Amino acid sequence: MSRYFLNLSRVFFLLAMAAIVGACAPIGPRGPEPVQYDLGVWTPASVAATPPSAQQDVIVIPEIDARGVIDGQRIVYRFAQAQSYEPRVYNESRWAQPPAEMLRIRLQQQLGLHYPVVLYGEWSGKEGWILLLTLEDFSQHFTSEQHSAGVVQLRATLLRNGEVLEQKLFHVEQVAGSANAAGAVQALAQASDVVVQQVSQWVESRIRK
Repeated sequence: MSRYFLNLSRVFFLLAMAAIVGACAPIGPRGPEPVQYDLGVWTPASVAATPPSAQQDVIVIPEIDARGVIDGQRIVYRFAQAQSYEPRVYNESRWAQPPAEMLRIRLQQQLGLHYPVVLYGEWSGKEGWILLLTLEDFSQHFTSEQHSAGVVQLRATLLRNGEVLEQKLFHVEQVAGSANAAGAVQALAQASDVVVQQVSQWVESRIRK
């Protein structure tokens, strides 16, 4: 009986080890890592000379609010007509950072050419400008199998000393050069540059009033 129980113990031990090894082993070959994209090298947009008094105006930019499928690093695309309600993503490509954060960095760079721009948590003063932003769309829209455009829609609210001064919706579309992730990135990067320039000009025009 002792030999029987000894053999049975060995069987249970081998089965347990096989289960542990099986749990640690990869299931099938790993696919390639997704290709990461960003908005490219930033080139400052041409702007007018800074008014002397503008140097003291501080602009605070909190994190940009983005919800739903565009809140993350996935590159999103949609088809026209009935399938426009079905957002899809490129599985083998993604953004290096969430689009909302990339846009905020670009706005900080552009507005920072003329004004002190700080993050929300870095400003303790009671006076200044706060630029609230909501990213409503950041995706590639297909009108046919070969024709698409990158669409960026951003809602901006400008506050002065805690009071809402003005709100504006910015909507920009740029034609994509190809019907794939690379085309989406190219079009959305170009649309982002236009949006950043439009928002910056709008903010500066309000500050100079």
